[in-house]
Amino acid sequence: MVYYLRSLLNLMGAKKVAQLYSNETNRGFLSFENFKRLFNSISPKLSEKIIFEATREVDRDSDGCISFKEFESAMKYGQEEVSLVYFA
Repeated sequence: MVYYLRSLLNLMGAKKVAQLYSNETNRGFLSFENFKRLFNSISPKLSEKIIFEATREVDRDSDGCISFKEFESAMKYGQEEVSLVYFA
């Protein structure tokens, strides 16, 4: 799953992802539907099952939404340096 998230970040860029979070009515999180739409815009042939599994894996508090902190944490998984910077 981390592979898909890193691919997503590489294609969109950290600033774009951060803007997505702030643009979603300033709630600071993405719902499954928002996350699915995001993945589909980058990789339309990705199955809903894979997107659902990615959402479930990233959603650490199991509230059904992905906070920016959860997304950032998933991006950092297995890395020694922080590669994602939040631009407000």
